[in-house]
Amino acid sequence: MCGRFCIAASPGEIMERYDANLPEEYRPRYNVSPGTPILTISQNGTDTIARMNEWGITSGLSHRIINARIETVHEKNLFRKSFDEHRCLIPASGYYEWKQDKTRKTPYYFSSQKSPLISFAGFIRPSPEGDQVAILTTEAQKPYSDIHDRMPVILNP
Repeated sequence: MCGRFCIAASPGEIMERYDANLPEEYRPRYNVSPGTPILTISQNGTDTIARMNEWGITSGLSHRIINARIETVHEKNLFRKSFDEHRCLIPASGYYEWKQDKTRKTPYYFSSQKSPLISFAGFIRPSPEGDQVAILTTEAQKPYSDIHDRMPVILNP
């Protein structure tokens, strides 16, 4: 699962990495939560588009869906068309996960030792109220699986 993440990169670092002009609203944030605008990077033909979109799908739902399982994204009517037609990257510096013990939750922060920026796989769901984004998740690998059974799909540069 991915319920909070961090994007500490400067606009210059992101523009260099993704070769995209950033929207004026972009600001580094250390605790990005569902329902807030997040930076997405997508393609329109040969153009790279960077824009802010709301994190979480709510249109027509009673609750916010922030993640979609990569294993079943094609099986869900809510996700299928958006996943096929509106894939995106979500730049991040790292993400937070909480380990549930018997009496408490302990937060952990995961980031890359190789790069200050990582890219989550995601998709944009167009909506009349504004485009909304979900992050794709997969079964967690070691050492992440010691903390939680799911993790974001992180793409190689």
